[in-house]
Amino acid sequence: MLRKVTSALHAQSKLSAAFWYFSTALEASVPSWAIAFLPSQGVDVVYRPLATPLLLAFGIFIILSTLRLRPWISIFSGFIAATSYVGAALYLGWRPPVIGTPASMAQSAVSLNAITLLATGLVAGAITGEIRKHLQAALREAETKRKLEAVQHDLQVARSIQQSLLPQQSPQIRGFEIAGWNQPADETGGDYFDWNSLPDGKLIVSLADVTGHGIGPALIASVCRAYSRASFSVTRTLTSAFEHINQALSADLSTGRFATFVAAVCCPECADVELL
Repeated sequence: MLRKVTSALHAQSKLSAAFWYFSTALEASVPSWAIAFLPSQGVDVVYRPLATPLLLAFGIFIILSTLRLRPWISIFSGFIAATSYVGAALYLGWRPPVIGTPASMAQSAVSLNAITLLATGLVAGAITGEIRKHLQAALREAETKRKLEAVQHDLQVARSIQQSLLPQQSPQIRGFEIAGWNQPADETGGDYFDWNSLPDGKLIVSLADVTGHGIGPALIASVCRAYSRASFSVTRTLTSAFEHINQALSADLSTGRFATFVAAVCCPECADVELL
């Protein structure tokens, strides 16, 4: 039996319910075999089921059955302990009391012990059920905590990636002092800023605000940044760049989502700023 349990652990497989019931029946009936067949010097066979410390072994086996975390196994253990104890007493010559006739002390005590063993199994089953409930709740809580920690880790990674996409240094352009700072309300957000140098020496400072908070708007903000950089680099005019950005975002955004986009064109020659 121990070999079967060891093999199941190594194979990471579950043992059948029949196996657990069989092993429980075997364990719970061991004390009754000892009561029936082990000699007790100086004790009449009729009183041997009472005058033996082996009665305590029944309770130990019933209590140990709670470790299997199966309420019906504990109840079954109490039932087997009670029936096997009565069987051992019958083997030794005990007879149950007959209704209407006075019962001897041995007859009443054996009956009471059997009922106590059965009740112990019922109580153990109830306790096992409560332990199982609390254990399942603890496992669910641990799983929820693990998932929340994984989500938090993913959000932190997304935040670090989003922050790394922002300009790390201020642009150097004559006649202007430009700096940027971003602090999202959550780990990630839909706001971003960027600047791009044009071939003619002008600098475009762009700002965007995507509706909402969290991962979704952050992804859209990253897409908006990519569209703006590509559009400002390949289109001939800023108006064409804005039209290209608007068309691309309109095709990607679902209904109810939008992005507010603004750009400032800084000209070092004339110290003017043109808002688009």
